Order: sequence, then structure tokens, then C-alpha cells
Amino acid sequence: MSDLTIYLCTGLILAGISGASVFIKKTIGDLPDRIHQKNMEQIKHINSKELQIDNYFRQVSGKEIESLLNLWMRLIPNNTNSSGKLTDEETLKRMNETIMYGSEETIRRLAILQQYIYKDLASCDDNGDQKRICAFGGYFLIAYTICQLKKDFTGYDINPEDIMRITVTDYEDTSNKNIFDKAHGIAKEKLGI
Repeated sequence: MSDLTIYLCTGLILAGISGASVFIKKTIGDLPDRIHQKNMEQIKHINSKELQIDNYFRQVSGKEIESLLNLWMRLIPNNTNSSGKLTDEETLKRMNETIMYGSEETIRRLAILQQYIYKDLASCDDNGDQKRICAFGGYFLIAYTICQLKKDFTGYDINPEDIMRITVTDYEDTSNKNIFDKAHGIAKEKLGI
């Protein structure tokens, strides 16, 4: 083989290696940018979806939200409404609007509450303290649902015990502490908190 042939072959090989090197550097070098762009597109998509949801809730009438929260608050007995009961129509409205306006977590809490009402309250002993613990376990589940709705509508986290303090006049009474603690524990266990 002549020197010229060796020189040309070496040049072609070097050019091929150089071209492959440039190709590899370009491909691998651009990979982080491509991954970043893809991640940014996903974030924009998620943010766009969240903005659409946020805009939807902003369009919901404040009166409708107030009405829904009021229906929930009426479920916890207090001095002005000792029964804590809603009409069948109000109950249906409360559940429908909660499903319509509530987040995934709110609906999960509603489902747990409803199952508690269907199963646990129905099978609760008539023993005085045990019956009160079961009832207040339900009230705590209601309070947790109210707190989640408040978070859905306003973004504010509130404490379910504050809801109980607002609505139950003897909540701070030390003679009831054991009952309320056990009832709160039932609600936390049911919700997995």
C-alpha cells in the first residue's frame, strides 16, 4: 500500500471517528436539554389543568359554596340546632354538591363518613358512653370533611378540633375529654391519618 493510500484511509477513518464523535457529543450533549424540555411540557400540562380547575371553582357562586358548607356545619349539633339532621332533599344536595365541587380527598372522606353512618353507627352499642363515642366519631368525620372542603375552596387548612370547639358547647369540659379523645381516634383511624 502506498503512503498516499494510507494517508487517505487514515484521513477517512479520522473523519469518520470525528464525525461519529460529533454525532455522539451532539446526541448525548442535547439529551439533558431534551429531558428538561419534556419535563417542562409535562409541568405546563399539569399547571394548565390545575389552572382550569381553579378557574372553574372561582366561577362557582360564593352563595353555592356558602350553602354547601352551611349544610355540612348543620350536621354537627350545637345550641341552635340540637338535632344535627337534614331533610332528605338537603342530604341529597349536600352529597351531590360535595361530589361536584369537592376534591378527590373530600370525596374519599365523604365515602368514609357515609360508610361509617351505614355500618358503624347502626351497630354501635346503646351503652351511654359507647353510644356517645360512636356519635362523636361521626361528628369528627364530618369535621374532617368540612376542613377538606374549606381547603378545596380557599386553600386554608383548618383543624377539625376547632370545628368541634365552635359547634359543641361542652367540648372543653374535662369530664368529656375521654369521650372526645376516643371519638377523635376513631375518625383518625377511619381516615388513615
